[in-house]
Amino acid sequence: MTPTRILEHYFKGKAQAMLDYSKSHKDQIETYGRENYDFWVEVVTKLDNYTSTLSSELIAMERDHYHNKTPFGLSYNIVAPTFEITKVNRELKALAKSIEQTERIQATR
Repeated sequence: MTPTRILEHYFKGKAQAMLDYSKSHKDQIETYGRENYDFWVEVVTKLDNYTSTLSSELIAMERDHYHNKTPFGLSYNIVAPTFEITKVNRELKALAKSIEQTERIQATR
């Protein structure tokens, strides 16, 4: 799974939904389900920790971008200075890229 796809899942709320579903069906999870569960726990934990340091305006901008495909350029110097937005995006992609993925998860696009 690409870093962009991980971020899309996170900001659209799909990562949390998958995690909640896995938690509620823990007794039915097999090996592959466990791998997925561990992956989504890491995604949500890492990105929650990072986004907790961001302003609500930046988080709203990220959600809008990944949910509605709104270009970041529309937010430059309005939500935050351009360099800050590009820095946040670079750090988010690096965080998403650093999340360990099993071979099965890597194969999903």
